[in-house]
Amino acid sequence: MLSRRSAWALSAALSGLLTAQTAAMAEPRIGTAVRIVKDVTADARSLLTGDGVNQNETVEVKADSLGELKLDDNTKLALGPGARLRLDKFVYDPAKSDGDIAVSLVKGAFRFVTGNAAKKDYKIRTPNAAISVRGTVFDVFIDDAGVEYLLLQQGSIEVCRGDGSDRSTCRTLQNVCNVIRVSPQDGVSNPLGWRERSDQQISFAIAFPFVLNPPTIDPVVYNTASNIEANTCDQPQTPRQQRADYVPPSTPAGPSGPSGPGSYTPPSSTDPGDDTPPSSPPDSPPTLPVSWTGIYIGVHGGGTRTSSESDAYCSDPTPYGPACNGSTSSFGDTFLEGSLDFSGVNAGAGVQAGGRMQFGILVVGLDIDVTRMTGTDSESFTAGNSEFVYTTTVEQTMRWFGTTRATAGIAFGNILVFVTGGVAVADVEYGVGVQGFGKAQKSVTQVGWTGGGGFEIGLGVFSFRGEYLHFDLGDDTVANGMDGFATTASQFENEGDTFRFGINFRLN
Repeated sequence: MLSRRSAWALSAALSGLLTAQTAAMAEPRIGTAVRIVKDVTADARSLLTGDGVNQNETVEVKADSLGELKLDDNTKLALGPGARLRLDKFVYDPAKSDGDIAVSLVKGAFRFVTGNAAKKDYKIRTPNAAISVRGTVFDVFIDDAGVEYLLLQQGSIEVCRGDGSDRSTCRTLQNVCNVIRVSPQDGVSNPLGWRERSDQQISFAIAFPFVLNPPTIDPVVYNTASNIEANTCDQPQTPRQQRADYVPPSTPAGPSGPSGPGSYTPPSSTDPGDDTPPSSPPDSPPTLPVSWTGIYIGVHGGGTRTSSESDAYCSDPTPYGPACNGSTSSFGDTFLEGSLDFSGVNAGAGVQAGGRMQFGILVVGLDIDVTRMTGTDSESFTAGNSEFVYTTTVEQTMRWFGTTRATAGIAFGNILVFVTGGVAVADVEYGVGVQGFGKAQKSVTQVGWTGGGGFEIGLGVFSFRGEYLHFDLGDDTVANGMDGFATTASQFENEGDTFRFGINFRLN
């Protein structure tokens, strides 16, 4: 049995829910929830795919969710994770294509596609601006501080500060791929390219998720992310249809089937203005557009195979001295040993940074990296005669290895194939030891060249890279005197190959 207090609480909750549902039912239905992923509400009720949406309702999307709405005049609204909007007013007469449509975009990411109503009938508000449309597709992002970014995809829009009554604050956005920024402090900016925004602090993927993943209500790629970021879409492009099974960040896809919250159920409609194309899932998801423009940092690891050879010589300054080879009639250098193989694989790990610019499918950039190496390569040989028999040991250690390289590649969606070349620098230590006569050591910074190629796979702001580099740092010689009897000298080569894999994080 329920206590009197529990019964009162239950009654109050049911009364509140009933009041909210009654209020919602009292408002006219003005559209349909075409697609709902996870948790989306309209005022006090959970919104499911196929449900109606009503005038004066506030639609809220949780941080890991997605909503897509279509109003009765075929206006389409896509709401990204964390978005909120209010459907202020909707009056539409299909016989006259006339009406009064008012929508307030409160926060988050949106795509707005105008429908069949006359463009003058739209009243779109944001926290800081009033927007007029002219046959338009545009994206909006409003951050937690109330700063707004408006990206034009098609048509044109006019953006005015506040309620739009002060015409001196209005700016027209008519070049596709341009962005207008609106802030409470600075008002409405002039249109600029995305990369030209010196005050831009957010990532492209967060601001405009429907560029990377077009919504099912409007599955069109108007302009790719790479073109928008590089501001290279001044000319109208031919839209192409693309499946858009959008899954919000860190959210598993909903269950399959018509009733699953992650599924798309096309609304039943005979509206001749409905231009939502029928779609059937392809065998595999398409490759989404990826921009390679930006600055990145990352880490890498792999192995370096040195391919050095050391030729050893002996110089005997003593007449008739057999220290080098026992000859009583030769002076000067005597060849002792050649082609001592220093081939070996040593592990290494390090960091890298760089930047890239994309021009269509061409990607160019600059890479800088430093690798800490481990391991020492060594080889020994024995020379002399019956009086002077000694063992010579030669060693070579590469402490660290760095490069500064130019890169150029071709982008195939989220896969980049590139070639690279530039300057290589390394800290190398050599050693020449003669049994019974000590050891000579030398540490130098060698400078040479490097070249190679590789691939990179883009995964949002992260990318996975694999690359091969060949390097040549030139030769060096180290001598070891043998107490005045003779001097052994070894000439070292500094050449090798590096194979490594890394992860990059794009900063902008």
